[in-house]
Amino acid sequence: MRTTARLTALAEMLPNVDAIADVGSDHGLLCAYMLTIGKCKKAIAVDISTSAVEKASLLARSLGIEDSLIPRLGDGLLSISPGEVGAAAIAGMGGRLIVSIINSSPKVSQRIPLVLQPMQQIGELRRFLKANGFAVTEERMVKENGRIFEMMTVEQGQYKQAADIPKELEDEIGSFLWERGDPLLCESLRRSAKAFKRAASEARAPDEIVRGLEEKSEAYFSAAVVAEAKGRHHVHN
Repeated sequence: MRTTARLTALAEMLPNVDAIADVGSDHGLLCAYMLTIGKCKKAIAVDISTSAVEKASLLARSLGIEDSLIPRLGDGLLSISPGEVGAAAIAGMGGRLIVSIINSSPKVSQRIPLVLQPMQQIGELRRFLKANGFAVTEERMVKENGRIFEMMTVEQGQYKQAADIPKELEDEIGSFLWERGDPLLCESLRRSAKAFKRAASEARAPDEIVRGLEEKSEAYFSAAVVAEAKGRHHVHN
C-alpha cells in the first residue's frame, strides 16, 4: 500500500510487537501499513471521531485485514486496556493534547514504548517528559510537502539532555537531533530564526517585546550554526 514519509518513519520507530495502538488514527493508515509490512499481528486504530472509525473500517475491509485492524471509538489511551498492546503511536496533534493523553492513562502509557509526533507545543511536551520520568530513546525528523515533522520514541526512564544545547532552547531541541546535527533540525532552526525576525520587524509593540523577538531569532540562528557544524563533523566521522 502507498504511504507517506511521515507514516513510514512512525512505522519504523514502532517496535515489532504482537499488537500496537494508533491514537488519533484518522483513516487507520498507520495501522494498515504496520500490518502489511509484518511489524505487528494486531493494530487498534483509536479515534474519538465516528467518521474516522468508519473510514478505518472501510480501509480494513478494502485490504482484507478486518480480523487484524481493529477500529475503536474512544478517548485516547483510555480505550486501551493495560497489557493489550506492546506499543502505541500518538501522532498528528498538539503537544498539550499528547500530554493529556499520556496523563490520562498511566497504567498504559508508563508500561510501553510510545512514538510521539507533536504538531506544535513540542517544548511543553518535552518539559512534561522530563518532569514525569520519561526517557527519549530515538528522535527523527522528516519533510513532507514542505513541512518538517519531528517525532520521538519515549519510555519510562531518565530523561537525558545534551549539555551544550542553548539554555533558552533546551526544551525546543531534541538531544539526538542536536548531537548528530540533523539536516532537518538545522533547516527548522533557520526557519524559526527567520520567523522571529519577521515578527520583530512587523511588530507594533513596545521596544522590549520587539527586542525579545529579535533575541529569539538570534538564538535560533546561532543554534543552527552550531548544529550545522555538528552535522559536518558527524558526516566526516
